[in-house]
Amino acid sequence: WEQQNAHNHQTMSTGFANSEIADAASDVAAAVVSKVENTKEEVKAEVNQAKAQVSQAKKEYAAILKANPSYDSVHQILTWRDPVKTGLIFGIINFFYFLIEFQEYTVVTLVSYLLLALVLVCLGYTTVTVGKAKLIDGVEIQNPFITRYGDKSFHISRDTAQKYFDSSLDLVNRIIDDLREVCHCTNYVRSLQAVGILYAVSTVGSWFSGATLLYLDAVIAFVWPRLYAEKKKEIDQLFQLAQQQINALIALGFSKLPPNVQAKLGVKPHTQ
Repeated sequence: WEQQNAHNHQTMSTGFANSEIADAASDVAAAVVSKVENTKEEVKAEVNQAKAQVSQAKKEYAAILKANPSYDSVHQILTWRDPVKTGLIFGIINFFYFLIEFQEYTVVTLVSYLLLALVLVCLGYTTVTVGKAKLIDGVEIQNPFITRYGDKSFHISRDTAQKYFDSSLDLVNRIIDDLREVCHCTNYVRSLQAVGILYAVSTVGSWFSGATLLYLDAVIAFVWPRLYAEKKKEIDQLFQLAQQQINALIALGFSKLPPNVQAKLGVKPHTQ
């Protein structure tokens, strides 16, 4: 009887222990599930906050650029509203790039030659005009530039300079705000986006020289607005298709991660 009683007592103790272990395991599982759900919500909140910040930053940058006094003139040039003026400027940019990249001119040399050409043209025009009037027409005339422009000043007014300064200051301050948010890691998603962008820029920068990068920026600035205005529908369709392909590749990459990591990141299972 004593042995049977001890056996029953041991069985009951084992049952209670198993029950306690099961309850503890259930509590741990519930805590893990709750932690995963909280992590998913935090990640979603971070992503949504990053999207809102980027959207707000785009609006603020656009407002700053539109407040610049030269915005309308630059916009007309880049959108080819005046084909002659835009074509002339674009041709000069291409010519300068050719001289710098292939003829090994420097910026200082080009600027010096431009100023030299300007002075020589003005000197030649003044000499020819005054000499022709004196020798052929027999009359004395003043310097043609003085006759045409008089004492007109070509100075930049303080009001105009203040407008440009204010616009530039707003742009610099906005960039500083973005850098502060990225460096302080107030939003990890946005900081990771900045890391990706900076890495891509550094990679592209290692492929081309500084002059080539500036030239490519200029080409994009002159070609893209006009191209998008004429082919807006086709470009939007291609952009959506590319975005779908990129999202599929990202989802495929996340599918290679362990299931617990996917759950923490709130990633939906990838389907072929």
